[in-house]
Amino acid sequence: MIAGAARRTLPATLAALALAACGGTGGASTTSAARAILRGACTRRALATLARATGIGAGAIAARPFEEADGSQACRWGAARSAGGPLALTVDRDGAPQAYEHFNREVVEYGQGVIWFHRGSHAAPQAIIGLGLAADWFPARRQLLSTDGTIIVAVTVRSAPARTGGREPLARALARR
Repeated sequence: MIAGAARRTLPATLAALALAACGGTGGASTTSAARAILRGACTRRALATLARATGIGAGAIAARPFEEADGSQACRWGAARSAGGPLALTVDRDGAPQAYEHFNREVVEYGQGVIWFHRGSHAAPQAIIGLGLAADWFPARRQLLSTDGTIIVAVTVRSAPARTGGREPLARALARR
């Protein structure tokens, strides 16, 4: 009897193990879990941080959420010159697996490109200490990339009011939120 029961449950057990080894039953549960974590690239907290850092009233800052081609959640923030801008930046929150490895590869490969294309040391990634697990500023891209080991946050600042002290301090303030 026990041998017959084991024979009947063995295929089901093997199928369950195969699914577990492949990462589960499908991307739907992983995607929805990641989206629950990443929901809110356009948050009230980010809006308050932007308003405080730029001196632009929160009501004058527009937020447009969107999804990147890779499925990561992002937000375009902007304000017109008449409202105290110009302000144009994008925040991308990527919850892909192995965030720290992805971050590290991006920094190393970008640094190699700076050397290979003779862009000079001013274009090389600059490490930022004390922001997440790791963070770097990419001056040529006007982008801050940071990670806590689980999520990568990319803040790309196309334009910022002069009173903010520059693009990098604004990106830092937003990445900290």
